[in-house]
Amino acid sequence: MATDINALVRSRIDALVQEVQSLVRQAALEAVRAALVGPSPDSAAAKPVAAVRPAAPPVRRPVPPPRPAAPQTPKAAPAAPAAPKGKATILRSPLARKLLDYIRSNPGKRTEELARALNVPSARIKPFLRRYVALGLLRTLGTRRATRYVPT
Repeated sequence: MATDINALVRSRIDALVQEVQSLVRQAALEAVRAALVGPSPDSAAAKPVAAVRPAAPPVRRPVPPPRPAAPQTPKAAPAAPAAPKGKATILRSPLARKLLDYIRSNPGKRTEELARALNVPSARIKPFLRRYVALGLLRTLGTRRATRYVPT
């Protein structure tokens, strides 16, 4: 009895699959035909579903006239050349002086340790450290976060 029901269910499923395959083939053929020669009169695509209002033409806005050019002002005289940045100019900052004095009295400190000792963010003293190294006032030992600064 169970095999009869299984066989009946299987045959109905097979029939359904064949019907769906047939409908898919038919729809694919109609789509290809419509793409090549236009919709056939009996296809669903040829029957209007609802009246479609034609699109309105685009609105053309007038182009504004060009703006008049701004009056030319005479160029200012070039600024005086900046004073060369040397040892004297960098030591004008109180923080820079404190930093250099601290490194001279406590050589071999890292950037984080120097910033903590001076109670400032490390990003605030990094430009001074780079400048001191470039000027030859300090020397570095190590690399990256392990860089330690010593006076020359």
